[in-house]
Amino acid sequence: MNSLKLEGVKYNIRINAVAPLAATRLAQGVFPEEIAARLKPELVTPLVAFLCSEQCEASGDIISAGAGSYSAPRIVESKSVRFGRPGGHLGDDCCKVSRDNEHGKVELVQRCARAVRVCA
Repeated sequence: MNSLKLEGVKYNIRINAVAPLAATRLAQGVFPEEIAARLKPELVTPLVAFLCSEQCEASGDIISAGAGSYSAPRIVESKSVRFGRPGGHLGDDCCKVSRDNEHGKVELVQRCARAVRVCA
């Protein structure tokens, strides 16, 4: 999304994403009735309409919307885990890239150890 945000500037195009939480037909039966009654899709649409309007100056944002509330989730990046070349000596976390050893590496990445924020 950051690339699209930067590329759109010269054409006056703004890029944003909506992460909706709504009790739609697709989510039927997912939420208890009392919760589903509060998660009306029409409570998300005003945000979408605003983001499409000329009044919106935001770009590069992700906005979560549900039950009439909005929030801004943030993206972070974990410390990287290196896959080395066979026979290479790139450190203790170096290993040959293969399906068999990927599982442990992905688990390390998913823990988000020493995560840093990567977008404003």
